[in-house]
Amino acid sequence: MRKRTRSRRDPVGRVVVVALLAIVVAPPPAPAESATIDDLAWMAGCWEGQGGGGANRECWTAPGGGLMLGVSRVVGEAGTQFEFL
Repeated sequence: MRKRTRSRRDPVGRVVVVALLAIVVAPPPAPAESATIDDLAWMAGCWEGQGGGGANRECWTAPGGGLMLGVSRVVGEAGTQFEFL
């Protein structure tokens, strides 16, 4: 009985080797730009709406001192819920 061996011309083997070399040799991705609190300035202000069981109001301060402050309130039949962020 004769053993089967891979041919040196195996196209799948060559593709795998080329793919592995491409991964190893490829340059690392460029670092992402760092986000700052100023990138969230669009959130500053207040919003009102209905949903989630009642009337919603959310307010955010403008960025300052490296942070923003937010407050959220829902007033509905089940009572009042609030959150400070």
